[in-house]
Amino acid sequence: MSRTRVTRREMLRATAAAACASLMAACQPQPPAEATPQPAATQAGVEATTVPTAAPGGPVTISFWNPDAAIWQPAYQKMADTFMEQNSGIRVDVLNVPEEGYVEKINAMIAANMGPDVWPWGYALDTIRHGFINDLTPYVERDGLKPEEMWFPLCQKRVQYQGRVYGVPRDSFWAVIVYNKDLFDEFGVAYPEESWTVDDFLAKAKALTNREKGTWGTLISGPWALRFDTALGWNLGFEIVSEDGRQVQGLLDSPASIEAIQWVIDLEVEHKVAPSGAQVQALGDFPFSSGKAGIDTACGLWHLSALREVSFKWALAGNPVKKGLEPRAWADSVPYYMWTGSKQKDAAWELMKYISGPVGSRIPVELDCWPSPCPEVWKAMGWDQDPVMVTFWRETQLPAPVANHVRTEFDGLCVWPNYEAIFTRYIENGERPLETLVKEAATTAQACLDQNYSKT
Repeated sequence: MSRTRVTRREMLRATAAAACASLMAACQPQPPAEATPQPAATQAGVEATTVPTAAPGGPVTISFWNPDAAIWQPAYQKMADTFMEQNSGIRVDVLNVPEEGYVEKINAMIAANMGPDVWPWGYALDTIRHGFINDLTPYVERDGLKPEEMWFPLCQKRVQYQGRVYGVPRDSFWAVIVYNKDLFDEFGVAYPEESWTVDDFLAKAKALTNREKGTWGTLISGPWALRFDTALGWNLGFEIVSEDGRQVQGLLDSPASIEAIQWVIDLEVEHKVAPSGAQVQALGDFPFSSGKAGIDTACGLWHLSALREVSFKWALAGNPVKKGLEPRAWADSVPYYMWTGSKQKDAAWELMKYISGPVGSRIPVELDCWPSPCPEVWKAMGWDQDPVMVTFWRETQLPAPVANHVRTEFDGLCVWPNYEAIFTRYIENGERPLETLVKEAATTAQACLDQNYSKT
């Protein structure tokens, strides 16, 4: 069952007027229909250039690509401009490439030995093994960079593969709960408390659901609820794929994961506190703004931009946790990468270090585009005390595993379709029991992973 969900790109389009006056697709919450094609696994014919060579009479030029919305381009350009002001010997050419076909164009340019020097994208961790993304560990060590002091722990994990650094984080996204205060007040429901449980969540969702008034307790349901932009998966004990991306069996079909899937399915099927996919679509492009739902998720500054435009009072809360489990945060980060074939690696590294550091990464924050990966910037903005942003800040202090969908490059080919089919078979086809459906999905997904990894 495919749950309609507002993607980050769609959210940006819907809120362009309210965003930065001058504002990711790069980190897509919706899984791809198939594995992303990769460029050739080796760049053996390209010599690694570690010292930039300036053209006669002019600065070194590096290319800096991105696939993001037009309202985010001022942030990219201002980062480049301020960097060039401080580095007169380096010219940065910023190019906005349409998201549709962005990766395909990068692949084609790399294959033609004309790839961009630096670009952002949300590749799976093991994409690194294809060889077209440069190992940055020597640069980190040479410059005495301390990632553990500069970036949030999750942002560090997101750019590492087998103990090496292959990128720098562009941003950091943290999932929290947003709730409709007016609807809570109308039904006399107490607001979520800081340490609320999933039982509390369900009780509130039931109290907010009213068929006559057309209200729903929550918009959180369907397969995405355990995978994207919500900490419910972690906080219900759900796992789907191992950290190295190779194992599904024993995780997806574990008793804890099966129980978590049943809990989410029951929101729609048993308790009827969450709408079906068609009912969600009827609420508009940004369903929570309809005022007909009590609880949803918020993840990223684009959600806050949209929330500023709604006609009712709302507030943020931390994520509910199943009794007996320690809370964990759902977070993600889009990395910047360097091409192994770059002829200007030192110059590219200087740019990457700047735009991922506390000075450069503050620019998009001030333009209301994306949050910095640096705790220092969050504190400088006062977000650790701000009435709204402090909810996100509290999530940054919790353990945050790397999201399931970026643990393996074969997620869209092997993992997601089989996992999603569980919901389709149970809800739409009426198949039972759930345990059998999950075990079959895990078996098929595992066979698919094994087959694809055996070819590499």
